[in-house]
Amino acid sequence: MGRVMNDVSASEEPVAVAILDAGSQYGKVIDRRIREQQVNTVVLPLSVSLEELTGHRIGGIIISGGPGSLSAADVPEIGFDINILRMGVPVLGICYGMQLINACFDGGKVEKTLSREDGQYEVAIDTSSPLFKGMAAKQTVLLTHGDSCTTIGPELTPIAWSEAIVSGVTVPGKHIYGVQFHPEVDLTPNGKVIFRNFISICGIKPSFTLQSRLKDTITAVRAQAGNKTVLCLVSGGVDSTVCAALLHKAIGKERVIPIHIDNGFMRLHESKLVEKSLKDIGIDLHVFNEALTFSVASTRIPVKLPDHVIYRPSGQLNRTTHPEEKRRIIGDCFIKVYNSIVVNRKLDPESILLAQGTLRPDLIESGSTYASASADAIKTHHNDTDLVRQMRSQGKVIEPLKDFHKDEVRLIGAELKLASAIIQRHPFPGPGLAIRILCAETAYTQPDFCETQTLLKHIVSYHTSKARPYHLFNRITDSLSASEQQFLDTMTQKSHWVSTLLPIQSVGVQGDCRTYSYCAAFSSDQPPNWVELFFLAKIVPRCCHNINRVTYVFGPAVKHAVSEVTPTYLEKPVVDLLRMADDQVTAVLRSENCMSKLSQMPVVLIPVHFDRDPFKRLPSTKRSVVLRTFLTRDFMTGVPAQPNKEISEAVFGKMVTNISRIPGVSRVLYDLTSKPPATTEWE
Repeated sequence: MGRVMNDVSASEEPVAVAILDAGSQYGKVIDRRIREQQVNTVVLPLSVSLEELTGHRIGGIIISGGPGSLSAADVPEIGFDINILRMGVPVLGICYGMQLINACFDGGKVEKTLSREDGQYEVAIDTSSPLFKGMAAKQTVLLTHGDSCTTIGPELTPIAWSEAIVSGVTVPGKHIYGVQFHPEVDLTPNGKVIFRNFISICGIKPSFTLQSRLKDTITAVRAQAGNKTVLCLVSGGVDSTVCAALLHKAIGKERVIPIHIDNGFMRLHESKLVEKSLKDIGIDLHVFNEALTFSVASTRIPVKLPDHVIYRPSGQLNRTTHPEEKRRIIGDCFIKVYNSIVVNRKLDPESILLAQGTLRPDLIESGSTYASASADAIKTHHNDTDLVRQMRSQGKVIEPLKDFHKDEVRLIGAELKLASAIIQRHPFPGPGLAIRILCAETAYTQPDFCETQTLLKHIVSYHTSKARPYHLFNRITDSLSASEQQFLDTMTQKSHWVSTLLPIQSVGVQGDCRTYSYCAAFSSDQPPNWVELFFLAKIVPRCCHNINRVTYVFGPAVKHAVSEVTPTYLEKPVVDLLRMADDQVTAVLRSENCMSKLSQMPVVLIPVHFDRDPFKRLPSTKRSVVLRTFLTRDFMTGVPAQPNKEISEAVFGKMVTNISRIPGVSRVLYDLTSKPPATTEWE
């Protein structure tokens, strides 16, 4: 590896920060954090050449995180031009970016270690560093990585530490910095201060406002639309509603045809409520009931081979269990219904554009090259399937909000004078309840199932287990700090927690990569101790890398292991069951005036029938309901609400009571997991 040496000074006044994209799921959140400081950004691939980079008026460079590993590759192999670090402009490497900086200097070493850090941690920082100006010596941050800088190059100086690793470095005198944690996300509360300090180091003057971006967006919409008519897909959520209002402002109401497609997976009375609420603000929806069309829909599923992609036919949606296939079928069916509407209304396909309220996080999580050249696909969004991408490449899709995040869209809605009740609505996914029903034919039990069950039991019996350690007991001790081991030892002296590994899978995101892993459930005959439960949710995914979601089961302790699932498909009785549970939760939130206290609250149906005595050989026929509270601002990371903090435990008790009365419901669970390692939705 080469050595970073002399600086080369920039010749023009800097106006932007370059973000070198290494495939981070949070890449566009970095973009947004910088733009919040009213500074423009340029997003470029990590492999960008020095020549291309110097063509921009760059005042600073941020190297993002990413799913790649420097423990298995040298810097030249990943295509990074080391001369970029010689430009003389300030550099900030985040997560993988810090590891890359360390690897660029002689003596720096990056390795995969047995323990990984996923979640919020406390780190110590060197407050004398300009990057941490005005900050306290202890900071709560998000760490999510498997590789670590095990040896710091001699030309670098550590400036941050977690209990396990060096979490920050600098090159003295060169304004080159690296942090292992993610300052861009909400789970690092003072991350904004770090970015503000970095921009100050860069010497860039803030001048890039939301108003100027909105003006540029309207100009771009008018240029793309030309004289064409726009059919706008409107679900009734904030994104699609703001999209429709923005189109009205940009090209006029007479050229926008807003359409609402009921796919059969809407909430109770949702379509009628959407139609009425939009009519109140002057948007006349054209509503199409296509429940049967979606139920029997199918599509082509891409299969990646080493050197090319082939396609295989999917089954019908109402017999499909895999979440990615469900999303692709639903997304493609929206396009097929859209095309049929164009034909039935005798519109000229060449004079029509499809508009949808796609946001930047949608494209990032789908692994779209539009948002990131190398991001790992966490889940396919219905508005970014292959058919949508094909239409997009043909210039037939207009997406005014594609460069904005959820909270920015709400600000745009306020600029457009939309009612607060619409702007502050909880997000509801385009595929609707279809992706809140975990479909399954058989139990998911891989060869590691029994071993993982045993590890969970040793976690909840840690105090007694440490006296006669299980042969994999070191997975627990290696994953926890000394203080965490002490807390676990103290809490398990009472030994009242019961652990259950559920034979189902949920989607997660760990280390910028998609995971599809087990769910752990904890229960007790004692009232819930939420401090202990959230502690378990924090440590379990670190001890058991094949678990990405942790839940609490309301009611008495679960006495029987769960080894089977209730066969579950997207059939009307199943959808109606979740629809009723979802309606009960919404009714309680509204009656208790709690809607505004949460960013989102998915209600999820899982194919798990608890409390079945195996000796009685009763069939698995019931399903359970999960309450997934979510607090976030950027919707790329977030945390669950803590009962008796954001919302009273009594409110959740009322939800549990009402849901438990619904025939076919086994138990009610509470999702304790932050994002990461879990995603907001379960699928």
